[in-house]
Amino acid sequence: MKLNIFKAITEKILSIPYGMWRNTSYSNYAVDYDLFVQEAYNNPFIYKAFNEIVTDCKTIKTGVFRNDGKKWVYVENHVVNKWLKNPNPELNGKDFLEYYLMYMYFGGGLLLYKTKGILDKQIYIYSPDSFDIQRDDNLTISGIKIGNSYFSANELKDLKVCKAPNIEDKIAGKSQEFRPIVKSLALVGDMSNFALKHQNTQLKNSGKRNGIMTYKNIRSTSALEEAKKQFRGQTHGESTGDTAWLNGDNYDFKSTDMTPQELDWLEGLKYTEEVISQAMGVPVQLISSRGTTYNNLAEMKKKVYIDTAIPLVQDYCEDLTVFFQDDLQENEKIWYDVSEIEELKENVLDIAEKLSNALRGKVSLNEFRQVLSEKTNINLKALPSELGDKVLVTSSDMFLDDLNVELVDVPEENTEDSTKE
Repeated sequence: MKLNIFKAITEKILSIPYGMWRNTSYSNYAVDYDLFVQEAYNNPFIYKAFNEIVTDCKTIKTGVFRNDGKKWVYVENHVVNKWLKNPNPELNGKDFLEYYLMYMYFGGGLLLYKTKGILDKQIYIYSPDSFDIQRDDNLTISGIKIGNSYFSANELKDLKVCKAPNIEDKIAGKSQEFRPIVKSLALVGDMSNFALKHQNTQLKNSGKRNGIMTYKNIRSTSALEEAKKQFRGQTHGESTGDTAWLNGDNYDFKSTDMTPQELDWLEGLKYTEEVISQAMGVPVQLISSRGTTYNNLAEMKKKVYIDTAIPLVQDYCEDLTVFFQDDLQENEKIWYDVSEIEELKENVLDIAEKLSNALRGKVSLNEFRQVLSEKTNINLKALPSELGDKVLVTSSDMFLDDLNVELVDVPEENTEDSTKE
């Protein structure tokens, strides 16, 4: 049964500016979205890597931050933060982020929509196959249709189309098509799907082979039917209720499939798992049962945050900043904070050593302690001014003669060779 995750809409046949995408001025979604989502999202290797990314992104604190002149500070009671925590009655803030990532990865884009209001709004997120975009002669969005609702140019401030980069765009960001982020994995995803389906087919068939049977020396219809019944029992795992088996003189069997050894499916699965995990920015050790040490896992987790999760959250925040621009002040934006994520926290001693090497001889002891407090969130009290306001410098190299020490010769130790004389 076909998995129908997203509801498709009827295609429109309208004229468009010459030289641009033929057949329609509304988006004509080129990818078979339902089929692609079914194959990609349900592929265990793609899903495991995607789930790792989603889980890490959800741990990153996002919301409205305000610039106080020195740094960006999270605004706890901002009305937009209230909306983002509970976008609508059917969706919470964490799931809203997951849908954003899911539509981007598996659909290549999405639509954000907010209801009208000042203190109370609902936020909705639409899959890329659930809306149509209309452009004018300058390729600027002039209208968006969601189901039976149409939003004209002067109503677009409550909507925002978000798109993943598309290599097929003739003008960056101006095309009607969406390109799923994981589309490049379609081929290798099919490889792993084929290996899994092939093995499952053989398991359901009790390990029996598939092939072509040519019957020999069979003179009657009843004998032929009996031979077919016995052959099905031997090759398809069906019980015949009969203990008699065909011998090689009565038939010729030619295999039409591949054995697991010929397919080398286990190695094939390992290969596709590695390709998929690398392409999605997740070390394969995080999504497989292959052995690794705890320290290695911690470093790999940190790498996922830095290389994959944080850049995705940055895109998410930038899209939301544009979407909520009428609800934000000039010194406010949607941003993120990773200071509470354990995998990204540096060891206090490592931070102190780095700061000491960088600031020694440049700032006073109290200034150094203040910077260290800010970097580690540890409250270090200031030293008395007669000591804390001084700058500590590292002394230069000195000659031994200047140390006023007496040098003595070190006596040689008795060796085995010297005692043999």
